[in-house]
Amino acid sequence: MRERLRRILEFYGFKEDIVEAFASVPRERFTERSYPESIVYSDSVIVTYDDGKTYSTSSQPSLMASFMDWAGIKRGSRVLEIGGGTGYNASVMGKLVGEEGYVVSIEYEEKVCEIGKRNVESLGYRNVFIVCGDGYHGFSNKAPYDAILCTVGIDEIPKSWFEQLVNGGRIVAPLNVHITGRQPAFVFVKREEELIGVYKTETRFIMAGGRLGNLWERNREKLLKLKELEETGALEIPYFKETSFLELLELLTGRLTRDRGKYHYVGEEGFAVLERRIWRVFGKVEELYYLFNEWKNHNFPGFERIQIVLSFHTPPKRFFLKVTNLW
Repeated sequence: MRERLRRILEFYGFKEDIVEAFASVPRERFTERSYPESIVYSDSVIVTYDDGKTYSTSSQPSLMASFMDWAGIKRGSRVLEIGGGTGYNASVMGKLVGEEGYVVSIEYEEKVCEIGKRNVESLGYRNVFIVCGDGYHGFSNKAPYDAILCTVGIDEIPKSWFEQLVNGGRIVAPLNVHITGRQPAFVFVKREEELIGVYKTETRFIMAGGRLGNLWERNREKLLKLKELEETGALEIPYFKETSFLELLELLTGRLTRDRGKYHYVGEEGFAVLERRIWRVFGKVEELYYLFNEWKNHNFPGFERIQIVLSFHTPPKRFFLKVTNLW
């Protein structure tokens, strides 16, 4: 039945090395559930672990093949995977990079991680390393990496990933947009002190645990420390009503949260709250004004039409530009 999956991936036009990697790994060995082979080797998501509290899936093979292709993974690549699950995707990439490369796969849920370790060990894959922990920190022991591939929805790209990626390396990751419930996947390329990213497709992954999935909670904690600014009065500005601006604000600043049913932008020296179609501003929120002006100057685009530039200077700053040909 593996030949069926091979034919599916060939039909989509994937490179032979990616197709061969999927065809050479027994997917049924990575699930704690029993499925007919016709399901295992279909182009479908399958549940690999579910005890009622902890849940893990094996993603759609064609989507994972796309991620590998966009990440530029090839023989000899050094790869960091975030959200390893029971180890299937990491094992496929292990075949793809060959003995000259390796794959480090981090899984947050310890039960699932131990299953992944067992699976990889039982199949004798010596260039695949399963690590239990919070993927927010990456894994410096095996850095630098040529590619970082994320198979869970994340709230932000952490600085640790940037630091552990080679110049010219790529990150492929689905980003949580809580405002609208979307989870768009982006490809980022490291260019010196920046990551330059473009939108690729819509996805639906399990949301990450740990710091990769609690940014809104962390922003809410920052908001509480700024509440004393309410005593200084508020500057009111019109609400930038387009939903696409709120999506951009979340993606490009990482500063949104929801408190008492209202959206808040949380800066370093001030915050803004959206009330009755008005932004009420307390303290300094220059980034909010800057971002709106950039958005207006580029004719109000959605994130599907722009470059995202993540700068890791101190202090960090996020902004966006018109799309150009990156590769």
